[in-house]
Amino acid sequence: MFLTPPTYQNCLVFDMTDFGLKNMDWPFITFLSRRFEAYYPEILGTLAIHKAPWIFSGSGRFFDLCSTPSFADKVVFTRTDEQLLEYIDAGQLPKG
Repeated sequence: MFLTPPTYQNCLVFDMTDFGLKNMDWPFITFLSRRFEAYYPEILGTLAIHKAPWIFSGSGRFFDLCSTPSFADKVVFTRTDEQLLEYIDAGQLPKG
């Protein structure tokens, strides 16, 4: 519904700037990741976790949500805007 040819995959970005554990909605993140994995495995091209705190680096808790290796392979961690722009066009990012 969100994709029109020639685009067949999307990049979902979680910007975790100024993130705190008290504002994390784990049930929603679990729901969203499992829906992509179960119903739309080919639509999700990349899931970018941007500016995540150190607790999420490597194979942190986020990967516990990913039950299949093919889904986990789509997850990338970016620290800088330059790294994020390797996965998404600057014109697709919100202003501000």
